[in-house]
Amino acid sequence: MQKGVVLFMIYLNNLESGRLLFDALSSPTRMKIIELLQNCKYMNMDTLAKSLNISNGALTSHMKKLSDCGLVNIKLHSIGHGTQKLCSIAQSKIVIDLIDKTLSGKFVQLEFNVGQFSRCSINPTCGLCDKEQPLFDFDIPHFFMYPERFNAQLMWFTDGFVSYSFPNPLKEEHILTEIQLSFEIAGEGPFIAKDYPTAIDFFNGNSFLGRYDCPGEFDDHRGKFTPEWWSYGQYGELITISIGRDGTFINGLDGSDYNIDNLLKDSDGSILIDLVISCQDRTSTKGGITLFGKDFGDYPQGIVMKAFYETKNVLQS
Repeated sequence: MQKGVVLFMIYLNNLESGRLLFDALSSPTRMKIIELLQNCKYMNMDTLAKSLNISNGALTSHMKKLSDCGLVNIKLHSIGHGTQKLCSIAQSKIVIDLIDKTLSGKFVQLEFNVGQFSRCSINPTCGLCDKEQPLFDFDIPHFFMYPERFNAQLMWFTDGFVSYSFPNPLKEEHILTEIQLSFEIAGEGPFIAKDYPTAIDFFNGNSFLGRYDCPGEFDDHRGKFTPEWWSYGQYGELITISIGRDGTFINGLDGSDYNIDNLLKDSDGSILIDLVISCQDRTSTKGGITLFGKDFGDYPQGIVMKAFYETKNVLQS
């Protein structure tokens, strides 16, 4: 089994997207909160306030900034006849690309809805929703082949795969230098199972790109773009797969040795990349996959491909 990538991390592919994070870390008090939480699994708000010698009201303001940028989790926990707020570190790493390729390089972008897959193999539990309502009855796999699926903004399944075939948008004078694929994804389990791991594998056709070891479903807050009618508090992690000259990286971490030359050899000219998202390896995990479109979860996007290129004239000059 291929080695996976555990992504309890914040990945920034440009400095602009880190404004909330940088603001949260600019305060000595908030830095102290992070240091305190690093040394224990959970701390309640009262204990944190006393440790910092500040009021609960002041702490609430600091915690909101840390929560908004994704650094900490805050959960309600029942104790006796009441509740308490438990705080914990949400991420183990912060990875920042200091060079934003979208500013320095030329690229063409294509975006699919999560339901615009070209092939699939689906097993229950499973379902599809658009922005307004569920598209079909749940847990009936053959509905995934109906044309209404193209409008889906939320999709989940167990033990299967979906494949997105991106056409080649480049012109003859363009030389491909890198492919970036990004999407919001989480696990899938019974009754919003946060501790229900999934080994999620990514392929270009049959060529392995890398693995994301997903811990389960994320439910500590409601998705920022999730419509009110959807009663579940799910959201996902934004995954960026970069295929370049030096191999494939998943959120800045090593995925595999598969590089842009391998991709060009695999391409038939009309289809640039056939992204397969799979959870078929059941050797150590049993969870499924949830994919979020622009109207669900925390990120207003579907399955996005960016093809970066140089022109032949630039290379020859």
